[in-house]
Amino acid sequence: MNVLITVPLAIVLNVLCFWVSTREEVVEKRGRIYEAITSFAIAGILLFMILFYKNQNAVFVLKRGMVLAVLTTAAYTDFKAMKIPNKLVLLGLLYRAVLLPVEFIMQTQYLKSVLLSEIIAAGALLVICLLCRLVMHGSLGYGDMKLMVVMGLLLGLDGIIGAMLNSLLITFIVAVYLMISKKKTKKDVIPFAPFLAIGTCISIILTGM
Repeated sequence: MNVLITVPLAIVLNVLCFWVSTREEVVEKRGRIYEAITSFAIAGILLFMILFYKNQNAVFVLKRGMVLAVLTTAAYTDFKAMKIPNKLVLLGLLYRAVLLPVEFIMQTQYLKSVLLSEIIAAGALLVICLLCRLVMHGSLGYGDMKLMVVMGLLLGLDGIIGAMLNSLLITFIVAVYLMISKKKTKKDVIPFAPFLAIGTCISIILTGM
């Protein structure tokens, strides 16, 4: 698979994510603009990866396009309605499953280690999320938990660490600002998906992972 084909594929996958998540509602003009902007942003990030991290193969780059497509759509729905649709999570899982035969053909020697890394990443995130819900009730929604499992399956251990650290750092900074400015209180809920999307974008750009 030519690595450049991942860019238009990622745009199509982003549009599909947005359509699946919003097809039962009337999308305002701002929503369409957001969809276009995120499509261009994803294309730009992938092109940056291809140009500056030349050791990455097409499947690896496409996985990053997939996770960004899912996350940017989740950011939109979470910010707008505090909701991450199950069908978006299922679509993310479908994206990962569709790549398995391609990896089996193109990367047989690495498939076992790649899958192990992704399963460990997804499992670790799920355990951490469950512990957070037990210790701090309501700190994470089930939609956030399922979204992070998809992230783990697409990014693996190497990619998820930077993505989560960036996301948590940005969330902390914004939360502190909102409380200091008295726009939010400790009891208010802040949508987490937008921070996951931003943190993952930054991580991919800075590390190529």
